Parts: sequence; C-alpha cells; structure tokens
Amino acid sequence: MIAKLLSSCLGPVIAAEKQLRRRKLVIALLSIGAAGFALLAGLALFFSWWSWPVVLGFSAFLFLVSAIGLIRIERSIPDLRELARLIEEKHPDLRAALLAAMDQQPGPDGELSYLQRKLLGEISEHAVRNRWVRQVSEKRLLAAGWGQFLALTAFVASLWFLLGEAPHGVAPIQAENGPTTEAPEVKAAVEIRVTPGDVEIEKGSRLVIEAAFSGRAPAAATLIHRHAGGETKTPMQVGLDDSVFSTMLPKVDTEGRYFVAYEAAQSGEYAISVFEYPALLQADAVVTPPAYLGGETETIADTRKITVMEGSTVAWRLRVNKPVTAAELFSEEGEILTLTPDPADPTLLLASHVPEVTRKYRVHLVDEKDRSNQRPPWLTVNVKENVPPKLKLTFPGRDFEVSALQELPLEAEVWDDVEVLRTGMSYQFRGQETEVVLNEKPLPGGAKHPLSSLIDIEKLGAKERDLVTYHFWAEDKDREGKVRRSMSDQFFAEVRLFEEIVREGTAGGGQGGTPPGGESGELIRIQKDVINAAWKLARDHQAGKPFESIAEDVGVVTESQNVVIAKTDEALEKVEDAEVRDALESAKKHMVEAAAEFASVSEKQDGELLVVAMGSAKDAYAELLKARARETEISMARSPSQSASQSQQEQQRNMNLELEQKELKYEEQSAAQDPTLSAEQQENLAVLNRLKDLARRQEAIAEKIKELENQLQNAKEEEKAEIERQLKRLQEEQRELLREMDDLAERMDSEENRANMAEEREELAETRENVQETAEKLEAGELADAANAATRASEQLEEMKEEFREKTSRQFANEMKGLRDATRELAERQDALGEQIKNLAENPADDPFTTAKQLERGELAQSIAEQSQKLSEVLENMRNLSEQAEPTEPILSDALYEAVRNATTQQVQESLDEARDMAFYNRPDQAKSSEEAAARGIEQLKESVEKAAEKILGNEADALRLARNELDKLIEETKAETERLGGKEGTEEGQPQEQTGSGQPKPGEGKEKDLAENGKEKGKGKGDSDKPGEPGEGESEGESKQASTEKGKGKGKGETPGEGGEEGQPGEGKAKGKGKGEAPGEGEGQGETPSDSLAENGKAKDKGKGEGEG
Repeated sequence: MIAKLLSSCLGPVIAAEKQLRRRKLVIALLSIGAAGFALLAGLALFFSWWSWPVVLGFSAFLFLVSAIGLIRIERSIPDLRELARLIEEKHPDLRAALLAAMDQQPGPDGELSYLQRKLLGEISEHAVRNRWVRQVSEKRLLAAGWGQFLALTAFVASLWFLLGEAPHGVAPIQAENGPTTEAPEVKAAVEIRVTPGDVEIEKGSRLVIEAAFSGRAPAAATLIHRHAGGETKTPMQVGLDDSVFSTMLPKVDTEGRYFVAYEAAQSGEYAISVFEYPALLQADAVVTPPAYLGGETETIADTRKITVMEGSTVAWRLRVNKPVTAAELFSEEGEILTLTPDPADPTLLLASHVPEVTRKYRVHLVDEKDRSNQRPPWLTVNVKENVPPKLKLTFPGRDFEVSALQELPLEAEVWDDVEVLRTGMSYQFRGQETEVVLNEKPLPGGAKHPLSSLIDIEKLGAKERDLVTYHFWAEDKDREGKVRRSMSDQFFAEVRLFEEIVREGTAGGGQGGTPPGGESGELIRIQKDVINAAWKLARDHQAGKPFESIAEDVGVVTESQNVVIAKTDEALEKVEDAEVRDALESAKKHMVEAAAEFASVSEKQDGELLVVAMGSAKDAYAELLKARARETEISMARSPSQSASQSQQEQQRNMNLELEQKELKYEEQSAAQDPTLSAEQQENLAVLNRLKDLARRQEAIAEKIKELENQLQNAKEEEKAEIERQLKRLQEEQRELLREMDDLAERMDSEENRANMAEEREELAETRENVQETAEKLEAGELADAANAATRASEQLEEMKEEFREKTSRQFANEMKGLRDATRELAERQDALGEQIKNLAENPADDPFTTAKQLERGELAQSIAEQSQKLSEVLENMRNLSEQAEPTEPILSDALYEAVRNATTQQVQESLDEARDMAFYNRPDQAKSSEEAAARGIEQLKESVEKAAEKILGNEADALRLARNELDKLIEETKAETERLGGKEGTEEGQPQEQTGSGQPKPGEGKEKDLAENGKEKGKGKGDSDKPGEPGEGESEGESKQASTEKGKGKGKGETPGEGGEEGQPGEGKAKGKGKGEAPGEGEGQGETPSDSLAENGKAKDKGKGEGEG
C-alpha cells in the first residue's frame, strides 16, 4: 500500500526522469552522428574519398543504438531514494518526511497505523499542491530540450553538407602504382553559335541571346548591342553547361545590331528588327442627338463606353499607332462597321452609324503584313430608350374619402429623361371628364418637378356616395417626334355621408364576419381592382404597347368582372333592404355591360375599347357605393381574420376613432418593405463604394504626380529614366481610372437608376473631364497641370462620395426610429414587469399555491418570457443594422456594436430568464433582484440606442421644436380659413325653421343624441340656439366619450334650428340614466372642442347636459 501511494506521488517525477534520459540519449546520438557525417564530408571534400557502404553502415549503427537505448530507458526504473533526496532538497519543509515514508512498513495485519496514514496523506497533499515535477525536473528538461535542438541542427547541417557537396565529381581512389605524368595542354579551336541570330521582335519586348561554344569554352563573353542611342555592353552569364553563355536585353524599342565578344575574338554581327502590332490608342465619340430633341453635338474623348438616346448618330474617331490596311467594328450579333482612314491622317479611323439597340463592338485591325491587334478592345454603345414621363402621386397617394363641402388638394411629381412639354390633371365625375392644364411651359429633363392641383368637391355638386376619379398626366415627344401623353395611376375619391355613424361593437372571438360596409364591402374592393387593372392596360396600350402583349391580361380582367357578377348574385340572395337590393341590381346591370365590353376588346383586339368598358365598370362601382350601409359597426377585433377583412383605407379611418375598448398593450406593428426602395438603396450603396474607390485612387495618383514632379527637378540622368517609367505607369493607371468612371456612368444611367441619379450623373460627367485632362497632361509631360487636374478630380469625387453617403445614410433613419421605439417599449414594459414583481414581493399571499395565484404567477412568467424574446429580437436587429451600416456609417455601426456587446456582457437576457423562473416558482425576492439587473441593462441599452439614433436622426428636442413651429403655423392658417368660411356661411344662412313637436330630429341637431343612443353614453343635454323660433336655451355640462368625437364640453351658439335632449322631445328635455356597454370607454372629459360631426353637419356648437341610458 505504501509503495502504491509513493508511486502515485512520485509518478510524474519518474516520468520526467525517463523523458530526461531519452533526451540525453538523443543528444548523444545526434552529436555522434553529426561528428561522423562531418568527418566523412571532410574526407570526400579534401581527399576525394567516398564510400556509400560506410555512409549507410554508420547511419544504420546510429539507428540501432538509438532503438536499444530507448528500450532500456523504458524498462529501467530510476532510483527512488535519489528522487526523494532531490525532492527533499527542493522542499525543505518536508523535513525528511518523504524519506521516512519510504522506510515505513505495514503492521502484521497488513494495515497502516494512524500516524503512517497521516504521514502519507500529508506527502500526497504536498505533492499535489507543490507539483514536485516542476521543481525537480522542469529546468533540466528545458536544458535538455535546447541541447536536443542544437544537436539536431548540427546533425542536419552535417548530413546536408555530406550529401549535397561531397558526391559531385569525386573520382575513385587511384591505385598506388606510381605517379602519373601530365600531357602538355593544347588549346582547342573555339567555335561559336549565336541564337537567335537575325531576329524581328515586337517593339518594347525583351530579347534573350545565347552564345554556345564548341570545343573549348572561353572564360568570359560580352554582348555588344549597337542601336540609335549608342552602344551597350552587357556581360553574359554562364549556365549549367559551361559552354553556353546567355544574357537578355530587357526592352528593345529601336532597330540595331549585336555581336558577342570573347577573349580576343568576336562573333558575326546580327540584325535586330522591330515591329508593332496595330493597336488602338484612343477612341473618341461624337454624338449627335436626334432632330426632335434639338440638342447640341457632344464629343466624348477617350472612352470605351458611351450612352446615347435612341435615334442619335454616333461618329467614332479611333486613333491607332500606325496605318492599317483593314479596320472594322464587329459586334457580337454579327453587325460590321467598316472603319475608313482619314485622308489627312492615315492613323485616324472614322465610322458613323445610328445605333438601334445596345451593342458591344470589338475593334479589329490588320496591318500590311497581315498582323492583327493582339487584344482587340471592346467599344460599348448603350442606347437609352426615350421613355415616357414618370408620374408619381405624393399626396394623398391613395384612395380617399371626402365630404361634399371639401376641397381635395392633390400633389404629384414628374420626371423625364429629355423634356416634359405639358402637364395636367384630369378627373371624372358622373361620366364627364374635366382636364386641368398645370404647366404649358416645357420642363427640363433629368430632374423631378412637383405638380399640384385642387378638386373643389362642393362646386361639383357632389352628393353622398358619389365617386370622383382622378389622375395626373404629362406630355413629351416620342422617337418619331410626335407628342405622347403619359398618365399616372388612377385614384378614387368617394363622397362620404354626413351622418355616417361609426360606433364600437363587441370584439369578436376570432370568427370572420361580414366585411365592413355590409355585403357590398367585398364587392367594392374587387370592382375597384377590376377598374385599376383595366386602367393600367389602357394606359400601357396608349403608351405604344401592342395589343398582343396585353391580350392575356384583358382576358384576366374579363374573368375578374364575371367573378364580381357572381358575388353580386350571392349578395342579392342575402340582402333584405330594398334600397340596397335596387343598388346591387343596378350595379350588376353595369357589370354585365362591362364584362361584355371587356370581352369585345379581346374579340376585336382593339385596346381603345378598354376606355368604354372602364366607364361601365365605374358606373357599377358607383352603384356599389350606394349599396354600402350607412351605419358601420367596427370592432377592434384581435383576430387577424377580422382585421384582414378591412381595407387599408377603412383601417386608417378606424385608427382615427377614439374607441374605449382596451387594446392589447404590446401589439407589434409591421410594415412590409418596399422592394423598389430596397433595390434603390442597394444601388446607392454600390455606387457609393465605387465612388470611394475612385476618390481614393485619384487622390493617390495626384499625390504621386506631385512627388515625381519634385523628384524630377533634381534627378540625375539615370534617375530620370526610372521616374519616366513611373510616370508611364501612372498614365496607365489614370487611363484605367477613366475606364472605370465610364463603367460607373453606365450604371448610373441605367433604367433603374436614371431618375434617381440624374443630377449625380451630370456631376460625374464634369468630373470625367478633369480625369481626362489629367491623362492628357501626363502624356504630354505637363506634370504641374496634370497634378492640378488630378487634385480637382479628386475633390469632385470626394464631394460626390459625401453626397451619396448622406443619401445612403437616410436609409438608416427609419430603421433607427423603429429601433429607438422598440428599446423604449422594452424599457416601459420592463418598468411594468418590475412593478408586478415588486407587488408580488411586498404583498405575499397567505396561500401561494392556490389556483388563482399559480395562474397569476404563470401569466407573469409568460410576460417575462415574451420580454426576453423581444429583447433577443431587438439585439438581433441591432447586429444586422450594425453590419449594414459599417461601410457607410462606421460611427453608427460602432455605437450599435458596443450597445449589443454591453448588453451581452451584462447578461441581460439571462437575468430575465432567471427572473422568469424565480417568479414562476414563487421566489419573489430572487425574482426582484434579477429583474432589477435586467432593468438596468435594458435602460442602458435604451440610452445607447438613443445616442446612436442622434447620429442619424439628430436631437429629438430640436425636431420637436421644429414640429411645434410648423403645427402653430398650420393652426393659424386653419383659424383664418375657419373665420373666412364662417363669415361666408353666415351670409348664406336661410330662414330659420320652426320646430315641431313631432319628435323628428331637425337638420342641424347635434349627434350627441345619436351617440348617446348607440353608444349608451351618459350625459345631460340642454340645448340653446340663437336662431329665431328655436325653443329652449340653457347650459350643459356633460360627461361623455364618443367614438367619433373629441372629449370635451363645447360652448357656443348653434347655427341650425332645433336641439333637444332625446329623440321625440323638442326643446329642453332631461333624461337620466347610466349606461355602459358597447360604447368605447367610460370617462369624464371637459374641453372646448366641438364635435367633428356637428361641425361638418351644421357647424353647431351646443352646450348640453344629459344622461341617456342605452
């Protein structure tokens, strides 16, 4: 037992001792091997002695000895007492305990005594605590390791020297049969063969020359090259074969002769002839726009890519390095443009054509010896189509509901690549179309121009449920020079009811119900889709699209109209109201006519008939509007199926209602991303990255030009040659930069970027002129002018880069707004959770295991889990946004990255998970502690996001002040408009109506009565009026919260006759009651704002006090 315990304590030390012995053995063997191989190498080198058997035998001996030594080391056991002595020396605190333990013996029964066990335990603990192996063997192992490395280095070096140097050319040992007599040396004749001899090479290429000697090789040889610039002598180098000398002329630009000189002789002279492959030096394009555009001729110098308007004439002027016998531009489609030399300059090739489509042409050149250009360059002609003007409605930008007394302002913007001749707006009402010309003067192309107009609904005499459709249009010239009209999307303005009542109903349990607006709601939506589809087809056909391309879509529209007819039949079977039935039947009649007319369009293949069919479809739509129910019941249903049944416009209206029903607190809103906007952002980022690269390279070229200019002033002749080579490389880099700018211009002028980057494209064209000037000045050797032009180009590229950076940074504004709102919501929700957990901790339940308490804790745990999930989503969004912002907004990217890293290191999510578990298992104190840690982390995360958002959105306080100023301005304008309209209506007010006691409501009665009935409001009403003949005057104080009105108490005098507290009671009436039910909310409110519905209906401002029971 004692032996086992000692072995476990001394085991690492024993293993270290064996490893030390192995290393010593390896050092000894490697040293012996190195010495032996060095000795053999010395014999081979100095005494020309070599024997493979000796070398291999010595190697085998070393291998055998190493194997035997390693086996013996593994089988041997070190002296334990010696190891114990070493350990005792290193650790005097043992006080010979280890040596004493080794002398211990177990008792007669084979067991250890208490003192023996305690001694062995202390030794074992000491061994583990102090790691004996480190104090005893570590330094010796380290020294042995270094010795092993040095021995191995010496062994490898001696072996490499032995095998690499000694064996070559060593003769066997000669027999000792007496000295040999040397024959007298006789020099053999020298014969030389020079290659390549007479040669013709390309100008600027290198030439390798070899001289092969037969018989006897000379000690040295020299190449002498005679050319126009003088004579050059180049020593020739001997190769592996001692009889072959070679050298290289790095660059041959002129013709000359050469020969090889050796000893006192020389070879014959040989001729060097140079030639050039035909090559394109510069391509200029002269673009003449078509006659209908009336533009000026534009010359684009040194370009490989051009973009022209369709119908333009392109005249190419190609400068080549020498006259050629044949030249042409060959396209991938097989089109050939022959290039003809200019009579005054044979190195200038001319060609002219009118490109119809975008094409790439390869430049083929052939000289008088049938040599063609080695790498034919490409010339690209991008042909822009003269697209129709693009129109986009910016306000309201959607279908809208208006009142019969309203003025509908409309705004749009137009863009065209050439010129807009005329713009306008057209609207259709009751089958009549009215055209309003907005601009008679031409608008320049390449820029967006705002358009605005106004439709006075009141002057049209529109009635409830009438329909007004409108669109903007713009005119330009097509490629034939004819005036062409383009139209925007068509939008609808529906005249809503004055007395339309919107009230809150009971929330559904997730069951899909009838769409808002009755059975006609779904029919209206589908019929509108049919009209819009037909409108777009008619617009495309008028823009020049052939009927064959829209024929299939016309069939789809016809089928859709038949679907609406079938749904109308289904609605007619369910409807009971006579007026609705009449309206639906009338709508069906117009639908049948529209379907027949759509079918006729397909039969006659005449797209012009789409306009006639749209008229019938619009009539059907107008009848469907009449069928819409006057009273819409709205429920803020939690079921997605109900919310999905509402149209976008209806949802927008409902958002403006003040419903009391408590909405889900943390319901998230999601908006689908616009793919067009996303593509635009991606293009902006791509262009920004290219501008960054171009600006950086142009700046580097400008700095290098200035540096070389300074060096050239004080340079010697040999230094000037090197500077000239560097300038040549700079010139090539500048030309390459010019090519890449053409590539960027092509991208910016593409169909998807043309409208978005029109101004930047013009700036790039101006910058290109400076880049071109830099290349020309470099070629002419005017370094000062080249440096100035390069600096200007660099500054312009830097300005463009900053403009694009600002443009791309705007894409992060919405993301940062959403991120800021999300973190604020997280912080608010965390505060609410903290309050719940605090209440749970401060008010412990008597019996925490009742079903109600367990459910309460389960809901709390679920809320914390949802908070953790939302935090995870926010952090993931921050990571993604940080990665996206890194190229353009590195500061924002770093700020978001730091915020995410801090939240991760603070383990906010882990604290939330812990709080969830503690709350669920009724440990409120621990849950409170974890929640507080999570709250601190979320608060810090919110502050970090706020600071990061300021880098993009600016200071929120400044934005609020600006918004407040704008709001104050709008309020003043509204007050002025209200006073103007009030005065106008006061002069037009008719004779007062006499109030009867029939109980029928009079026009102008406030809607408080209706809302009290429908929404079970509570209030007291007592009306007054300053109109003659109106009975009753009084004051009102009320408490109500109405669905479609603002909270408040209004004061004023009504302009309409008749006011009463309840239906059927003229004059003054009181009804007491208290109701609560479907009306949104119960509350009290006092204010000075009159009801919106009253303001619209009769401009009446009444004071009423009433209580109604619904």
